Amino acid sequence: MIIWNYYGSIFFNIILILILFISKSKHEKCYCYVNGTNSHPYHDHDDQYNVKRLIHCSLIQLSSNYSEELLCQRIDQFICIGPYISNDSNINLLINPWAFSNLFNHNNVVNTLQLDFNIKTQQINALTLAGMNSLRNLLARTSLTNWDSCSFIGLIHLHEITLNCKSILPEYLTFGSFITVIRFVDCIGVPLQFYCIQCIQDTNDHHLDNI
Repeated sequence: MIIWNYYGSIFFNIILILILFISKSKHEKCYCYVNGTNSHPYHDHDDQYNVKRLIHCSLIQLSSNYSEELLCQRIDQFICIGPYISNDSNINLLINPWAFSNLFNHNNVVNTLQLDFNIKTQQINALTLAGMNSLRNLLARTSLTNWDSCSFIGLIHLHEITLNCKSILPEYLTFGSFITVIRFVDCIGVPLQFYCIQCIQDTNDHHLDNI
């Protein structure tokens, strides 16, 4: 099923978090480490911009020196990373390949990952999301990012995904064989159309159902 939510309701995430809290949830901190800023010239300009790099995330606190941490919270099998919104337009956040893989190590089962990033300068590709084999639900409804056509192809057990229409989206998005629900939110005023093989469209609900 592909769902197009024009109204961008926030109730979906709120209800999910409340359910996790109520059902004897175990609330823990996780850690995402960001290095310092470095100046780099643009290729064809004399302007400078600063880069912050998300090195990796971990379930345990590391002793290495990093310039800052990105907010990371864990509730049982749910992990939320962010929000990250830079107030400085000259500072860009880049994410290392396999940056989130340590959250899925040591038999740790993570069913749902919520990413809350406002970064359009780096394309989030399959290497960025590599190593998250147990992930079943990816929530990126508040993430304004730059997705690649094959960003999600390595998430082999992904069943559901929520994307923001105002992200940078390629002409094609490729998913694994287990995907059943794709949601698009915050779509008001966005000239976006989608097509799905082996689907039927319900014009009343703005969604496609698998057949």
